Amino acid sequence: MNQLQMKLMINQLSCLNKNQIPLNLKEYLIEVLKEILPYIPILIDTIKVKTIYRATLNRNVNEGSNSRIKSIDLLSYPKPEIVNKFGRCNFPKEPIFYCSLYELINFSELKPSEGDIVSLSTWEVIDEELQIWPIFPKELFLESYRFQDNLGHRKILENNLFGRPQYEQDQILLLLNFLASVFEKVVDRRDDSNYLLSAILAKLMFEKEKMDAIFYSSVQANFPYSNLAIKRELIDSGKIRIVNVKELVLARSNNEIGGFISYLTGECNNPNEINNADSWKNQTPPISKASWSDFMEKYCICPF
Repeated sequence: MNQLQMKLMINQLSCLNKNQIPLNLKEYLIEVLKEILPYIPILIDTIKVKTIYRATLNRNVNEGSNSRIKSIDLLSYPKPEIVNKFGRCNFPKEPIFYCSLYELINFSELKPSEGDIVSLSTWEVIDEELQIWPIFPKELFLESYRFQDNLGHRKILENNLFGRPQYEQDQILLLLNFLASVFEKVVDRRDDSNYLLSAILAKLMFEKEKMDAIFYSSVQANFPYSNLAIKRELIDSGKIRIVNVKELVLARSNNEIGGFISYLTGECNNPNEINNADSWKNQTPPISKASWSDFMEKYCICPF
């Protein structure tokens, strides 16, 4: 595939990505992306990370009940038989462990409603490092980039481009911008076919490269380098394990600052015993919806 063919193909895929993606294009897109993948600069990186966070909307996994979760399995990745749709980095029946480096980013991803109970679990990375494929934000090379590049990915990219002919640099940037647009696409979750491109790329990459996770930006929170899609084998093998669970109730969505305000109803430092009421501490008595506005000033713990 020459440079012109590559550019035309990426432009076609970019146009497709901006619109509704028909599900019947899946097999065609798999073959096209297989052909393009060797040209994408795969800059696998090792990041130091000790803890990660995963949020679970209780009613989604608790048979519709907005109540405390009593099984540790419900806090991990979902069982394959209930994964019926494409996700940002997964195929149907192929669950992946979605999580974040930051506690509160999880709330935006869940889109909870007022009164919902959310379980925020903390997971320990035993080796304290992960092999990740970073999806660089589109703004990374802009002078106006507003986030600190703590991971040094701007430098990694600059080093990768240094000394190459201009046409190669242009092709690399074209491909990386395409990846960013795919993984940053705003998707109506009721129509999971719009996750096709990112899900296919994720599947191909996990099969091709020795890596633990895909590291990408939170679309809902508009925050770069926050979300991780981790292979479930790391959970099954015990290389990542749960160490803490906090139960929170959403008091209200704070639209002025784009976040949520919630209060803590319980915390369990021995997740294997979450079905035991005695394992929970710092419990706050349930309150009625009408009294939340007065109650928040005293018990609010998670504004952002």
